[in-house]
Amino acid sequence: MPFYNFFWIFEFFISFAMFAIVPIMIFVVFTTMIIRSVKAAKRASSAITSTLNTVGDISEIINENDAEIRETPKSVSAMTSVYLPILQKDFPELNWYEFKNNAVNELKKHLSLTYDTFTVHRTEMYRYAKDKGSCTVIFQSAVEYMENGLKNQTRYNTHMVYIQDSEIAGDGSSYSTTCPNCGAPITSLGTMQCEYCDSIITPVNVKVWKFLKAEEIK
Repeated sequence: MPFYNFFWIFEFFISFAMFAIVPIMIFVVFTTMIIRSVKAAKRASSAITSTLNTVGDISEIINENDAEIRETPKSVSAMTSVYLPILQKDFPELNWYEFKNNAVNELKKHLSLTYDTFTVHRTEMYRYAKDKGSCTVIFQSAVEYMENGLKNQTRYNTHMVYIQDSEIAGDGSSYSTTCPNCGAPITSLGTMQCEYCDSIITPVNVKVWKFLKAEEIK
């Protein structure tokens, strides 16, 4: 067999092998790309799942904290140990426990105008102030109430006033309160009607501890 025939046969086999290998190489490369894409997708899916789990955990923690906040009564500024001895010195015949209960009952009356369901938790003396012709005790209470089916916690200050001298205390420069309806200043103890909104106002009795107002403390 002539030499060129061998060369032709060898060239034929080389060409055939090349044509056969190219599709295989393409298949291998394509398969490799698919495998890498699948692995990348799995890693991305795993990262997304991990992120979602983290977000879910954070959301659960937030919900748990929110639930705990709704269940836990607010703290109050307890200054009873500071002001009570001064109050008892000024009013030695005052029954402290009865006085405090009266303040809480007045607060409950006030709350019943707004809430159907509520609970007054802790109540402490917050401030004792003496002015010309009057003395004021402010109680601070932790209050729980229901709104839209959810518990809420807040604080209320209850003001109890004792008028020693109506002429001095009635002076607008030394004593004033506010209208429970519009908040306008009321400077005259004998005033029966707010001059701004015409709401009826109960006058403050002289020389008797009386409920003045209750206000929510945010």
